[in-house]
Amino acid sequence: MLQCGSILKGEHEMVRYVCRLALVILGLLACAPVHAEEVVISLDGDSVPVIATIIGPQSLLDRAAQVAKLRDDTCEIRQIFIGESFSVDWGDQGRYYTQVAPPILGPDGCVDWLKHRYTVPGTYLVRAGLHHLGPTDMPISDWQSERRVTVGGIAAPLEFSLVDTATGRTVLYQSPLTVEWQLATGSPAELKLELVGENGAVAVTRTLTGLAYVGRGQTTLRLQGPAYDALVRPDNVKALIRATLTSGGQTIVRESGTMTLSSEIVFSNPDTAPRAEPVAGQPRTITFSHHTYYRECHSYEIDWGDGSPAERSIVDRIPNACTLESILVRSTHSYAEAGTYRITLRVNDFSFQGPPEDSPFYQAVTVTVP
Repeated sequence: MLQCGSILKGEHEMVRYVCRLALVILGLLACAPVHAEEVVISLDGDSVPVIATIIGPQSLLDRAAQVAKLRDDTCEIRQIFIGESFSVDWGDQGRYYTQVAPPILGPDGCVDWLKHRYTVPGTYLVRAGLHHLGPTDMPISDWQSERRVTVGGIAAPLEFSLVDTATGRTVLYQSPLTVEWQLATGSPAELKLELVGENGAVAVTRTLTGLAYVGRGQTTLRLQGPAYDALVRPDNVKALIRATLTSGGQTIVRESGTMTLSSEIVFSNPDTAPRAEPVAGQPRTITFSHHTYYRECHSYEIDWGDGSPAERSIVDRIPNACTLESILVRSTHSYAEAGTYRITLRVNDFSFQGPPEDSPFYQAVTVTVP
């Protein structure tokens, strides 16, 4: 560390000048006022329901207006990456779910992001921030502020029910599973959601905290992980959602109806999906093609759906020898009789170990052979 006090007494004129300049700058910085903008919130009343409106700082209002211009006629933002954005956490919804209760709309008919309706009395910590995308497309904070707001009123009695949207559905492998509920609580609640198989095994768990509102809410369960893979591997497994709500020393448990979990996966890019095409001049013969990204490490199994032996290709994997390269693998099969067949494909490119049947998911194509 530079010791300017001792250097100023020395004989080095240039160093003494630099030190004097540094001390002057530090003194000016110490005396300069700190312009720390804070989020400003107004309330339209004292008792619930209370509408809170963010009215400052101007930088936050301008950013919200800027982002709102990206919405289309359906109030959706189709742009994947937004260079400059903002965030508001109202403190009563937890951090990992979206409230579906009727939102407050602006003049354009879209949600007004700077307005919020409190329906449960209490004190809430509102957090607001401005962000921009960094070089790795991760948000970098430009400004953050928080403020506590307090609303009064009479607390509603605890009520909780699931809005059953999954009963009777078939949920494909790793498809998003939306869970909805109706809630009324007088104090912050904790909600534990579990995906439970018919054998009692818990495949997915998610816990939400700080839920304090009267209305409908929702969240999305991410169907993944070893326990989930183990449950769905047999295919067409029955399961349900178990929801446990705890608030103010009370606990309510609700269960959904039964759904079916499939281990079939459908990738979002149709260009890379497997497909079956007839071979010209060869009756009841098709070419089945599928993509892989690992030529040396690609093991697969094709079940032609007609009872004939499956086509298998097993590759002995060499550690660190799997080259990333997209290729198209083609196979040909002839059917003995005309009909409609369901071809299933299992690949094991992802774990680089074990045969294709170790993969927890498969892809399927239905083909009609004249």
